[in-house]
Amino acid sequence: MASKEYFDLLIVVPLEEELHEVSKVFRGIRNLSTPTVFRYAVDTGRDDITALMVQQPEMGKASAAKTVNEALAEFDFGLIVCVGIAGCLTGDLNLCDVCYSRTILDVTENAKAEDAKVLDEASESDGDGMKIFLSPTFFDTPQEITAALNFCRTFPELRSIYEDW
Repeated sequence: MASKEYFDLLIVVPLEEELHEVSKVFRGIRNLSTPTVFRYAVDTGRDDITALMVQQPEMGKASAAKTVNEALAEFDFGLIVCVGIAGCLTGDLNLCDVCYSRTILDVTENAKAEDAKVLDEASESDGDGMKIFLSPTFFDTPQEITAALNFCRTFPELRSIYEDW
């Protein structure tokens, strides 16, 4: 079996506007696109770090998973990051800002819908409806990532690099 091309980093980008902004930081150097998926090897600014940037065909977790699985079928990666999923969390985030959470709570992944009788208050008659049941799933950030981000902010030899970033 032939070995897959290796990239240190897979950068998954959901929206076209985010892709344009990320492309300003990571200039495309080799087109690896398919007939249906935008994929470019990009210049990371370091000779020892390779990266592939891929655009999701649409927003959402399912599209991100499909995009990553398709990339993994053809390439190997050391780390996978998604740019743009947290833009609605707060008004002070901008495109290409880096944020992380120690814990993410997903209430929709295992949600289910069931038929339910509802009372239509306008007509005071019974009607058919749906009841949604949310099922929370917790995802924790690996401690190594949290520690690395904290070290960048606190280690004297790294603080100036972090502040420049």
